[in-house]
Amino acid sequence: AASMPSPLSPFEDIEALINEGVEQHLSNAEATHNGGPAFPVHFDSEGIAPYGDAEVDATGFLVGFRSVHAPSLRRGGLLSIRGVDYRVESDAQPDASGWVQANLIKA
Repeated sequence: AASMPSPLSPFEDIEALINEGVEQHLSNAEATHNGGPAFPVHFDSEGIAPYGDAEVDATGFLVGFRSVHAPSLRRGGLLSIRGVDYRVESDAQPDASGWVQANLIKA
């Protein structure tokens, strides 16, 4: 059966295609959430200072992905990336295009 175009906006289908293309070309790792299927993410494994310039004994990481992969993920939730568990330390709310960017620390 052919899929029907979205009645909400003529741009939603185009936005979905762009998001899928970005995901395919920029993802550098796979993640899982709550034992679900693996999904592509852009994972900054270099580490960030999660609390600004303050000297804190923790290294943070940054992850980005399409929210459809883990819609229930919230602050305090866990993602497993490359076999390592990380806890979400920021709001994991998607932006207007459906992308989530979240700060992580090793769980």
